[in-house]
Amino acid sequence: MLRAIGDPALRFAEDKLRMLRAVRFATRFELKVDPRPWTRIRAMALEITVVSAERIADELRKLLVSPHRARGLRLLDDVGLAAVLFAGGSAMKNLPQGLPSAPTGNLWEHTLRVLELLGPRRRSRWRSPRCCTISASRRVVGRTPDRYTF
Repeated sequence: MLRAIGDPALRFAEDKLRMLRAVRFATRFELKVDPRPWTRIRAMALEITVVSAERIADELRKLLVSPHRARGLRLLDDVGLAAVLFAGGSAMKNLPQGLPSAPTGNLWEHTLRVLELLGPRRRSRWRSPRCCTISASRRVVGRTPDRYTF
């Protein structure tokens, strides 16, 4: 069980990056999370923007090398950090995935499924800074009767 020491609001106010670390620790160690810190993270998610991009990128890299990286992104989404960190990420939920005649879901779930299928053997590829960007701002730029183009 992941808990905050003392008052979660005070802990996260001391260092906003702790919100992202809480998600990473819950992901890496497959922990359940005490509702108090989770509620606080939801309330403070927009404040993550005061943290330097380098520190945020480092935490995201560590989250993405976890074999449970898809769960980590789901948790980021659950607490509202994904919407702040990945511009256009919420738009992925509204983009259909699959053939127009037979959609198989949305682009967000497809992306999470791809991350699940990478498996633990692909960890080393995520270590390169070039591989740590999530293209969350995909847009539908074309649609024909047989496909979507992003």
